[in-house]
Amino acid sequence: MSKSGIKETEKLPKHRGVPLAQELIGLFPFFIYTILLAILGSLSGMFGGLQGLVILLLVLTFDNLTQAISQCPRFTATCMAILLYWLIIPQSVLF
Repeated sequence: MSKSGIKETEKLPKHRGVPLAQELIGLFPFFIYTILLAILGSLSGMFGGLQGLVILLLVLTFDNLTQAISQCPRFTATCMAILLYWLIIPQSVLF
C-alpha cells in the first residue's frame, strides 16, 4: 500500500472489518467479470475468472505473511510478482 493509502486507512474507523471491506471492494470488478461470464454461459471464461480470483486472494493473503516472515520488501515484491505472473501466463501469450 502506498504512503497516501496508509494515511487514508488510518483515518477510517478502527473496526476489524475495514481492511476486509477494502480488499473486497478492490476485488469487486473481478467478481462482476466472473458472474457476467457465468451468465453468458462461457465456462472457460468463468473458470478463468475464478482462477484469477483465487490467485488474487493468494496474493492478498501471502503479502502480509511474506512481509512478516522476511521483513525484506524486495523479497515480498518478488514473491507477489511471481504469483501475478502465475495469473497472467495461462491466459495469454507474454510476447
